[in-house]
Amino acid sequence: MNPSLILVGISLLTWGMGEGMFLYFVPLYLEQLGAAPILIGTVYGAFGFAMLLTHIPAGYLSDR
Repeated sequence: MNPSLILVGISLLTWGMGEGMFLYFVPLYLEQLGAAPILIGTVYGAFGFAMLLTHIPAGYLSDR
């Protein structure tokens, strides 16, 4: 196995853990700013939609 692939795997693992930890704190900050629960759900929906939009072309390009 190429050592560069191991480094890429480690970097993706740490990136994923960091992003996952960030998403737990978003509602706390929004609540401190006075956001309603509906707005917090909308922000999470926007995050999910943005991830959907970025994964579709990435998957298409990786299959080519």
